Amino acid sequence: ELAFTILATPDNIFDDCVDELESRKNSNNWGNTRDTALAILAFNHAGKDTEASEEWLIDQEMAPTELIWYLEQDSNGQTECNLAYDSEDYKIKINENKKIDTDAGSCLTKSQSSFWLKVSPDCYGKEFTIQCDKDYITTLLYKNKNSQTIYVLEGTTSSPAFDSTNIKVNSKCFGESSCDYESTAWSAVALLKTGNNIEEYIPYLVALSDTNKRYLPESFIYMITNYEDYATKLIANQKLGNYWLAEGTAYNKFYDTSLALISLGGSSEQAKNSENWLLFSQGSNGCWQNSIRETAISLWALAGRSGKLGGGGGSIVYCT
Repeated sequence: ELAFTILATPDNIFDDCVDELESRKNSNNWGNTRDTALAILAFNHAGKDTEASEEWLIDQEMAPTELIWYLEQDSNGQTECNLAYDSEDYKIKINENKKIDTDAGSCLTKSQSSFWLKVSPDCYGKEFTIQCDKDYITTLLYKNKNSQTIYVLEGTTSSPAFDSTNIKVNSKCFGESSCDYESTAWSAVALLKTGNNIEEYIPYLVALSDTNKRYLPESFIYMITNYEDYATKLIANQKLGNYWLAEGTAYNKFYDTSLALISLGGSSEQAKNSENWLLFSQGSNGCWQNSIRETAISLWALAGRSGKLGGGGGSIVYCT
């Protein structure tokens, strides 16, 4: 509530909230990763130094166990490749039918009908050096272990024959004892806003979106990637052309609509319709749902400060 209130208001009325939020900080910052991420966003908006909290947050990252990773190699015609890691070399052959003839040690085993190599979870973070006797491409793919959808990691590498390519699985998430989608989403937004590299969190957020629909994942993914596919998905899920309500929502339509608007900015017709819907739904006492949280996030959304870096523009509506 305090973080959203700071994000909702201009700097001349949030000083007391900043002081209150600061007073609640302890050795674990604000007790968990999600709340710390929201506090970082709030203090960043207030012009406060957040470096120590960012460092604490980054120290909490962990490797997700929900993702399965594959290494794909391809070339024209039969190709022999050498894969090296842990001071060992392994030779594989890619046949004319694109199938791989053998495993490359315990870290890289044949998978998906021998077309790809599956990366063992014990080998995440290890660097694999690849060299082939023909021009080749190398890329990493990943999926949620509970879903059939496979995603291609950005950055496919094309290499000439006998040139080496280095590749590594780097995937991280946030939570307390295990990965938590909402904590990872807000942490990625906060770290991006404060100038940190968030590439390692994107695969988890993308692959786990199908099983975390209650958090309106398209909003977060579009905020941190600008992938237009997710803006399109988000707009397609608007209800009655007015508001958003995530499937099995963790909150309510006021929270979800505000989150979508923060992600999209206020330039599209759909966003303007939802801004009007939010304003029409405001209670006579100026609040939404008589709730500090819903009122604050609604005002943040109506202020037109898009969640994306370089953000967006909408009607400026302040309400003390």
